Amino acid sequence: MLYLIAPDAPLRWSDLPASVAFGTAAQPGADLAQLDWQVSERPVDDAAVRLAIRYGVPCSEGLVVDANLIAAQDQAALVRHARAAADGESTPKSGWIEGRFSRWTAGDHETASTVARSSERVASAVTSRAAEAVGAEPDAALMDHWTALLGRLPVPL
Repeated sequence: MLYLIAPDAPLRWSDLPASVAFGTAAQPGADLAQLDWQVSERPVDDAAVRLAIRYGVPCSEGLVVDANLIAAQDQAALVRHARAAADGESTPKSGWIEGRFSRWTAGDHETASTVARSSERVASAVTSRAAEAVGAEPDAALMDHWTALLGRLPVPL
């Protein structure tokens, strides 16, 4: 799947595999903007532009990016959000409840601890992959193409 990121336009997607599209884009006169694009529910944001100016393929309307790169960024954001929400929750601590259901609360605490460790491993892996993707230097030619189309570069790059 691909995303077409264009200045002042909604994010668009195509279900054409990235390997096929990028192979076609290498042909003289090819323009990926001519593919059949559908409007995405996902908005264009700075994270998408950051990836596009690193890994995108230029076309007449903007930059085309492998959707898997953006999905990895979105997954990292969801994991961070879920971890923050989970950190804000507490397990039952009422003395009366603990006294009557001590096995349940002990098991609840053990489960919460196991889930927290597992979540930490997933969050660490997802976040490191996402950070690695934006850790690459932006491509000067892609930045020039983006700004020539009147696209705004995100700060920080």
